[in-house]
Amino acid sequence: MIDSIELYECYTKRVKLTTNDDYEFTGVVDFYESEYDSGSGVAEIGLNNVSTIFRADEIKSIEILD
Repeated sequence: MIDSIELYECYTKRVKLTTNDDYEFTGVVDFYESEYDSGSGVAEIGLNNVSTIFRADEIKSIEILD
């Protein structure tokens, strides 16, 4: 599982995200919510070109591209 600090560091950056199911997404992180604010108890992020919110426990890896 990716921690909330790593997700926060990706905010506003272009990333390649891989889910636990090995699906890959590339986009700009335009949404971040900490585990304290999310209501689910897990940090969450969203990408500008995908209409899904990704929970930290669903992310296998995340890489900043630029």
